Amino acid sequence: MKQKPWRALGGILVISLLVSGCFSGTKTMGAPPVVNVLYHGSNCGFYSDEPFGVWIGSPEDMGALHESHGQICADAAFRLDNVDFTEKGVLLLGLGRKNTGGYGIRLTSTEFETVGDTAILRIRLLRPSPGSPVTQVFTWPCILIEIPRTGHRHVQAMDDAGHFMMKTRMDY
Repeated sequence: MKQKPWRALGGILVISLLVSGCFSGTKTMGAPPVVNVLYHGSNCGFYSDEPFGVWIGSPEDMGALHESHGQICADAAFRLDNVDFTEKGVLLLGLGRKNTGGYGIRLTSTEFETVGDTAILRIRLLRPSPGSPVTQVFTWPCILIEIPRTGHRHVQAMDDAGHFMMKTRMDY
């Protein structure tokens, strides 16, 4: 049976569009949102006995945080000065007071998962190994994570074992 030339031409056009879409360098599906660690350390200036999470969505939020919890350390404050709060916000996570050194928080991935209206970050909680030498000083380990504004209403932190650490509202 004889094919009409326009069908063959149409087939070639469809195949070329598919192939060019696969190799064009532009993604048809959006890339996962990426977060950025601004600071992590053994003391960021907030002295809480319990683990906490605070969303910083504007410079005004930073001022209110200073009034309620104290001054953030200079290293972390310097990094907050460069945040474009129209495009991003910052999550401050703290482990609360620890009786020795050796504790910390690290981000395990720069991408986050989405479940409903919640952005889920995966973190690793660092602890000193049993019997290892540690400094005998109180520490308040923390991390500042810059997060793009993607329309999520909440951000949740889970440790690398899948245990819930905290959840807070992302006020825009």
